[in-house]
Amino acid sequence: MQTPLKGKVLVLLASAYEGVGLEDLEKPFKLTADYTNMPFKSLLVPNAGVSGEIRKLSGLREKLLPWADQSLRARGM
Repeated sequence: MQTPLKGKVLVLLASAYEGVGLEDLEKPFKLTADYTNMPFKSLLVPNAGVSGEIRKLSGLREKLLPWADQSLRARGM
């Protein structure tokens, strides 16, 4: 299949107030990545609270920085 997405990495960053529904949200992104032969990475953050509270979650920054760096390297950046 020809697509301008070939060679790109599909990335999903998603948070939710509660720990419900993130896996269901992720499914169509995974399917799209599989269908287009794109690498897929996701970071799902359940129980993130309301706007701005995600910054207060312990360990999230430490988890996100290496993950983001790895994704950027995969893109050649």
